[in-house]
Amino acid sequence: IKDSDISSIESIDIKLARFSIEEDKIIEFEYLPVISWSNMAKGNQKVSKPEWMAVLTRGPVTLYFFEITSSVSTGGRSSVSFTETYYYCKRESEEVASTMTVETNGSMIRIGNPFIKIISKYFADSPGIVEKISNKEKGYKSKDIVAIVNEYNAEKLAQ
Repeated sequence: IKDSDISSIESIDIKLARFSIEEDKIIEFEYLPVISWSNMAKGNQKVSKPEWMAVLTRGPVTLYFFEITSSVSTGGRSSVSFTETYYYCKRESEEVASTMTVETNGSMIRIGNPFIKIISKYFADSPGIVEKISNKEKGYKSKDIVAIVNEYNAEKLAQ
């Protein structure tokens, strides 16, 4: 199709974007609806609006992240900025990404952190990983989400 063949575009539905940033490095983003962290903690499957999320790793479970920086006034001319990073998982068979954990300014949120409950339910088909997470073993905490997903994917691909 040439540009001259297109008189108008009715709509564009983009759900995947790939960017080549170096010769051998591509960054992918997907536009997906999500189940929020608070809904996951309550066992609620309510779906929130779609978000553009970066792909961290692909496999039987794809791990994504979404980052937002906010600034809050502390009075007068002062303000405090903070960055929240949300980590989501989605299986190939799922239409919606589920929030696994949230990080604020590089530290995982600890107040009422439902990470063990959320991740144990999501990865229930891997009893070994769930046991390590439940026992709070080193390398199986919320900050280790990338390694946990990579281990899960390797286990599933080996079956």
